[in-house]
Amino acid sequence: MATLLRKCKRTCQRCDGPILSKHGRVYCGKYCAGIAIKPAIPCKECGKDFSSKDRAVFCSRSCSGTYNGRQKDYHHAPEVKAKISASVQEYVRKNRRPLTMVSVSVSAPVRKVKGERKQVKRRSSRINAVPFVNSCEICSEKFTTFRKKTKTCSTVCLRKLQVKNNEANLEIRIEAGKKTIERIMREGKWKGWSGKGEPSYPEKFIAGLLDKASVEYVREHPVSRFSLDFAFMARKVALEVDGKQHEYPDRKAHDVARDDLLGTMGWKVFRLKWKPVNKQEGLDKVLEQFSDFMKVLE
Repeated sequence: MATLLRKCKRTCQRCDGPILSKHGRVYCGKYCAGIAIKPAIPCKECGKDFSSKDRAVFCSRSCSGTYNGRQKDYHHAPEVKAKISASVQEYVRKNRRPLTMVSVSVSAPVRKVKGERKQVKRRSSRINAVPFVNSCEICSEKFTTFRKKTKTCSTVCLRKLQVKNNEANLEIRIEAGKKTIERIMREGKWKGWSGKGEPSYPEKFIAGLLDKASVEYVREHPVSRFSLDFAFMARKVALEVDGKQHEYPDRKAHDVARDDLLGTMGWKVFRLKWKPVNKQEGLDKVLEQFSDFMKVLE
């Protein structure tokens, strides 16, 4: 039968608590035993002797807060502030640049809103240059800033300025691209859009029909700054396979201007509107347009 643990009359030598053990122990537990073994040292604030398992130098949090608070007050003592002010004035005198002391006080709301970053109440002092007075490039209003290169008075005006610059840069890039293409064309190095990748499925389908009809054609033939899907050199006829994207108004206007320019060069453009051939209705429309085109070649 197991022996029951009974309470002895002995008490702990450190906390005077009862010792629940049948052995001859002098401490109630490991905590008291570990602290008692450590030598007693005086508190750095109150001088009272205490024992600790770690490397503490204060007997309590109260003593720690009192000591650290006094050290913090020392750094902000009047003589220290006077010393800092003298060094700042000396810096201003040497650099000959007007400086001003700006105190910033930020207090955060007590209630924390979900999804926002936690704000901490803080006070800071910093040395900044005298603010510049600039004119906003969007609304032309005067505003003050510590950065001389700031061009807008608010984030709204900043977004408008970015859009304006992007549009201007886009026009510049387009003009530079046109000049580059014209230079390459004069040098005889222009290859059109031959490097645009693999042909699409509609182009492969029409190429298969032309191969069955034994018609000679040239794929991606460069003419001016354009590239023809199928060029028939003998008749000077171009076949363009138009997908759904050619139904948009801006794309239609571009195609009309393109066809007019090719017409001035002696080319006749025939446009085949592509329809899905997985259905019989779409296949019939594509074959009907292809038969009309073959009549043009005859």
